[in-house]
Amino acid sequence: YGRRGIRVNAICPGAVDTPMIHRIYPDKKGFQFLVEKNPMGKIASPEDIANTVLWLFSSMSAHVNGDVIFVDGGSSLTA
Repeated sequence: YGRRGIRVNAICPGAVDTPMIHRIYPDKKGFQFLVEKNPMGKIASPEDIANTVLWLFSSMSAHVNGDVIFVDGGSSLTA
């Protein structure tokens, strides 16, 4: 469908700093583990994910098609 201007991409967020993640890790120790485990030393904000979506909608990503975009600060690269 690319020739018709239809692009298909997937965004795969890692941990995002939302109320849901704080319910999963209610104690600061568990949450801090997520932060320390992340290569960037922080977890994503909702704005980080939204900015990726906005980028995909923009002309700056006009030739991006069929991709899986990880927005996880590099967590998916660690063992």
